[in-house]
Amino acid sequence: MKQHTSKFPTWEALFTLTSRQLRSLGVEPARDRRYLLRWLNLFREGRFGIGGDFQFVRNGVAELRVYELVDPENPINVKKMVANVPVPPEAPAAAEATEGGGEGEGEGEGEGPAAAEPVAVDPGYDLNARPVLVRGYKVVGARAIAGPYALPRPQQEGSAVKLTEGMWEHKRGRKIDGGERRQAEVRFKRRVAERRAAREALLHASGL
Repeated sequence: MKQHTSKFPTWEALFTLTSRQLRSLGVEPARDRRYLLRWLNLFREGRFGIGGDFQFVRNGVAELRVYELVDPENPINVKKMVANVPVPPEAPAAAEATEGGGEGEGEGEGEGPAAAEPVAVDPGYDLNARPVLVRGYKVVGARAIAGPYALPRPQQEGSAVKLTEGMWEHKRGRKIDGGERRQAEVRFKRRVAERRAAREALLHASGL
């Protein structure tokens, strides 16, 4: 839907436009208007699609983990859910810290390589925040996470989701032979035209 972005004066106005007003702004065809209005209603209900409920994102990547909910009345009953969790930034690799053939060895007091510089944490990124349950993902087997754009972490728990433009949108199919309503009519006319062309070709071949 990004091709229609320039047609809306403001983000607030987008949520007040009617189908007739969308048409006057040049949002065509009609199925695009219906699609847009349906998403506006979903947004009003707080349903933002895949990735819309992620709260913890670092460098465009959200980390998902298996979150176990224990029934307080029956502790044996454990329900596995998928949650978006805050994770600390990755520290520099040990190889990078010692790169350069032991450069800096013997400097200062103490033994071993010098301590790496502390990694800055994104402002507003609370590492102690409670995990947020997300929609559209499920636990498969013991610890695997399945869902759109979810990629397993090699030799680590959970999965990573790289945020992609339009990932929340519903994939729409293509109209084939006029869509559902006109498909029978379009295919019938095509068969008639093919039979007519076949007869004309036969008559032409016979010299009549």
